Amino acid sequence: MTKGTLQIALLIFSLMITGCRTKIVCGFPVTFEGEGLKSELVRFESVGIMDTVLALVNSKIACVREEEGRMKEENGIGVNIVIRKSGSEEILTGEISDANGEYKIFLEAGVYDIKYYYFGYNPLTLKNVKLISGEIKDIIVKLGARGEETVKYEIDLTA
Repeated sequence: MTKGTLQIALLIFSLMITGCRTKIVCGFPVTFEGEGLKSELVRFESVGIMDTVLALVNSKIACVREEEGRMKEENGIGVNIVIRKSGSEEILTGEISDANGEYKIFLEAGVYDIKYYYFGYNPLTLKNVKLISGEIKDIIVKLGARGEETVKYEIDLTA
């Protein structure tokens, strides 16, 4: 490594450390007394049908926290999404939300469990999400900042 490259790397590293020490810059919110804010399902709706054997899941994720006495909601950038066949511990796929807090995935028809989690926020699991061939499913979730303890929210969508 050349001297110039090393200096640039050290500069970037020091900027990252300085940025992380400021409030919320790196996405690591302070925890609250008690259980924190609730993670919730805002929208779960079939919005169309495609001419395909796969189903499309569109999801939008927001992260909610309290800052200086006010509620602040922002895009869930980098939220982890884990998808399993319902009742199975085997992970079928994992996804990460984009800069808009969104992700899209094509899945075979079936019943799935979808878990959303992000460091410093209470996780949310949607259990028994039923998808049919060609279906377009819109899901909107909000993850609430966790408190002293993590509260795991689960919603069973068995219909």
